[in-house]
Amino acid sequence: MTDPEQTATETTSDTDAETADGVPSSDGALVEVRNLTKYFYEQDTLLDRLFGEDPVAVRAVDGIGFDIERGETLGLVGESGCGKSTAGETLLRLQQPTDGVVRFDGQNVYELSSNGLDRFRRNAQIVFQDPFSSLDPRMTIGETVKQPLDVHGWPLTDPDVETDATVSTDGINPDAVTVTVADDVDRVVPPEGGAVSVSVTVVERSGNDDPEDDRQRATDDRRVDADGDVLAIVEEDLAVDVTATGDGVDVAVAVERSDEQLRRERVGWLLDRVGLSRDQFDRYPHEFSGGQRQRVGIARALALDPEFVVLDEPTSALDVSVQAQILNLLSELQSEFGLTYLLISHDLSVIRHICDRVAVMYLGEIVEIAPSEEIFTEPRHPYTEALLESVPRVDTDERDRDIETLSGDVPSPRDPPSGCRFRTRCPVVVPPKGVDIDEESYRAVLTVRDRIRDRDIDVEGARELVGKESAEENHDDRVIERIFDRLLDVELPGEHRRQVRNAIEAVVTDDWERAEAELSAYRSICEVVSPELPPQADHPAACHRREQPPDVRTAVENADVSSRGSD
Repeated sequence: MTDPEQTATETTSDTDAETADGVPSSDGALVEVRNLTKYFYEQDTLLDRLFGEDPVAVRAVDGIGFDIERGETLGLVGESGCGKSTAGETLLRLQQPTDGVVRFDGQNVYELSSNGLDRFRRNAQIVFQDPFSSLDPRMTIGETVKQPLDVHGWPLTDPDVETDATVSTDGINPDAVTVTVADDVDRVVPPEGGAVSVSVTVVERSGNDDPEDDRQRATDDRRVDADGDVLAIVEEDLAVDVTATGDGVDVAVAVERSDEQLRRERVGWLLDRVGLSRDQFDRYPHEFSGGQRQRVGIARALALDPEFVVLDEPTSALDVSVQAQILNLLSELQSEFGLTYLLISHDLSVIRHICDRVAVMYLGEIVEIAPSEEIFTEPRHPYTEALLESVPRVDTDERDRDIETLSGDVPSPRDPPSGCRFRTRCPVVVPPKGVDIDEESYRAVLTVRDRIRDRDIDVEGARELVGKESAEENHDDRVIERIFDRLLDVELPGEHRRQVRNAIEAVVTDDWERAEAELSAYRSICEVVSPELPPQADHPAACHRREQPPDVRTAVENADVSSRGSD
């Protein structure tokens, strides 16, 4: 059922706020996200403030942007904890943003008035990840699906909508027929252009003994009342009453069902449509499997006939066979209702199956956006390549394939790395100008340097091990060699080997600052300049090895970063 208010324009104040936000708009996109930011703060209680503690920002989502075209499915993919679900919830205003703009159908979601926000809530819905915790165990599934209808007062009616009828007759003078249409039929029939028109046919009975012969001329499931020799048929799901007068026929078309009846009919239809049964209206969630519960969640999301749905890992808690069923159902519903999806997932096979385009997210930022097939066949960001490399292959020719896993752990969003956030794990960090070293060796040197910066080298543990192996009192050289062998598993060229050994020697003598200075020449542009997504590129990737805006590209090519301070 289409909400008559869904096509209404927003108030002037909301529109003015939108045009005044200064953020470029994209023609034709249903959803536009610009610099969306969401921070959660620790040490931010009243007691913390009294004791002078500074709030610590957890940067869950840190300035992401993308568009979603009408009818499109955009996939948002990344490791657990990268901010995907938070982005989806903030986009829907289930979480308040720290910064940024989200436009829905041209209007700034964060500037909507109460009425405008209600319309947005009806037009944008979400299917949650966990089908077990997202349903209230105290409510039947029918009540669960009906709840959005109750909250928003569905079905809605607009007193300003005009109602009329298109009348055709058979065996009766059209001038003798008067049709009256109730003002609230827009509760059942969606208005178009501010008006509702119903189709009514008035026929004269054939005079045979079986009235069913006449009724067969009507649509089978329509409610029809007859009086005397006249039969009236309405094509829409409405009630019709016929009264024969002395000089004509009066036909009255009305809904003749309460809001509660209409809601229960809507819920029954939705349950049937998602693969359940309307007979299950009064059953509770614990009586259903995980896949059936997710179908209930999908029915609830579709109850208000939205345009846009966020799918927050809708299949991650389901068995593989059930996942396929749910994905096929979502595809069918998208085609049937013209839905637009944002599909959040860490499962690349799901993303490839259903998405038109894919946005890859790492530590709160978008690092690459492209059509789905391009992402899987020609990835441009090292993180995307690593994600695809980790996917198991079914081809027997690749059964002996060595999977190149990422080194290191995902950094904390409380203190993300400077520059490119992926640089601490990236196998292709850009070496500084003038440093002649292969990628594998450079990555190894950076790992040592980061361990030194974090004071993460156990010198005393190495001393104890060496002491057990040798009776000599002064064995610093052996300690240095043991730490060197433990930290590096590659053969460094002579000059770089000496540089790293000097740094470890400084660590062993407890001179950490000198150790850092020994390796300062290896500072990469990736640590200094944060790569950007080229705004007009067809396949943008936020990597210094790819095409960058002119100012950033010039910095990458010419900057000498070896003398800059550490992060």
